[in-house]
Amino acid sequence: MSFVSEKYARALFLAARDAGGLEDIKNAYAALVSSMRTSGSIDGGHVPGLLNGFLSVLSKKKRTGLLVEIYEKFLQMCDEDSGQVRARISTAFPLDEKQKEAITEKLSGMLSSRVVLSEQLDPSLIAGAVLRVKDRVLDLSISGSLSELEKELSR
Repeated sequence: MSFVSEKYARALFLAARDAGGLEDIKNAYAALVSSMRTSGSIDGGHVPGLLNGFLSVLSKKKRTGLLVEIYEKFLQMCDEDSGQVRARISTAFPLDEKQKEAITEKLSGMLSSRVVLSEQLDPSLIAGAVLRVKDRVLDLSISGSLSELEKELSR
């Protein structure tokens, strides 16, 4: 994530928290990003004044291209404030509930935070998993191992 995105995300986070409307801003921003991802336009219904002002600043500074990146950083700040961490696991095959619970429990213990795990299927991994937590990536997939092996052999 860029330094600029982090600055904008922090400014919005602090303003929303100080105004007591963090949850409203988070929900409205999520609707905007969802609309942008599906239709390509920024239309998320009702936009609270604080978020509307924030969007105006982004537009004036020609930073609307950072909207999604700012949102992701903003979400991370909201999570940290509430004591939770988002993690995403990509696997070639679906995990069962027991596996998800075990991974979530292990991560929660390691990070001393409540972990919210999302799953993404990626058949190109062949087997294994890729785990993303905050800005860290742990690649335990077969395709990742093969790529590393290829790099080692080409040296």
